[in-house]
Amino acid sequence: MKWRIIGGFTGTYRDVAAHIPGRGGSLTPPPWWAWFAAAVVLGTVLVAVLVVRFRGSPGSVSVSVSSASVSTVVFNGPPGQLSITGEPGNAANAKQVTLTGQVHWVPGRRAAVATGPRQSGHVLRLGYRCAAGSPCTGHLRLTLPEHTALVLDQPSGHVVLYRLAGRVRITASSVDVAASALRAPVLTAVITSGHLSATFLSPPRHLAVTLLSAQATVSLPRGSAYRLSQQVTSGYLQAGVPQSATASRTISARITSGELALVTR
Repeated sequence: MKWRIIGGFTGTYRDVAAHIPGRGGSLTPPPWWAWFAAAVVLGTVLVAVLVVRFRGSPGSVSVSVSSASVSTVVFNGPPGQLSITGEPGNAANAKQVTLTGQVHWVPGRRAAVATGPRQSGHVLRLGYRCAAGSPCTGHLRLTLPEHTALVLDQPSGHVVLYRLAGRVRITASSVDVAASALRAPVLTAVITSGHLSATFLSPPRHLAVTLLSAQATVSLPRGSAYRLSQQVTSGYLQAGVPQSATASRTISARITSGELALVTR
């Protein structure tokens, strides 16, 4: 995999370590023979390309990632805005994972650190994190093939999920998550000091929601019964869905402090 800084040089993701606190301060190009060796190896394992472009002034980068043959995406985003959309199977780019947008940080501070892309088999890992002592924010859009599984870790901000049909796992803190047109067979969400709103087009096989000082509303289609297990330490659970002790579809609710509404439409 390669990354590029306009006006700088092109290198492998090993060079990003120069931005990580505790690993040095400036980017130093390796000798020519290192580029040759890297080119030989990367020619056989190249699965994604990330292009990082510095805009006209320090403090902002433009991000572009694309990768194919992916069944699961693990995304660790910076604080800020994130939109994730599933592309239907008949779309032109239905076989590609793409990430676009911008990451910003305070000018004069250390830059946000790229932690990907890294692909192992059919699992693609993408992410950014803020450098120590340098707050950063992102405004990113992630597009997935419709049935791609998603593992999302979002530290704060606002997340919009639309038309996802693969398994989804969300860990979010101080985040407003709005998910609609879901056909995911499994949704697991752990929300801390935030809010989750999820609407399903088809009933999931398993739904697991854990709330810590958070609120959530999950809307499920009519016609299916669920086997519900609940553990409420402090808060409120509105179980407005059909229930059966023998149902194959299951819902697990864990509320340390907060409110969860399960409703049908």
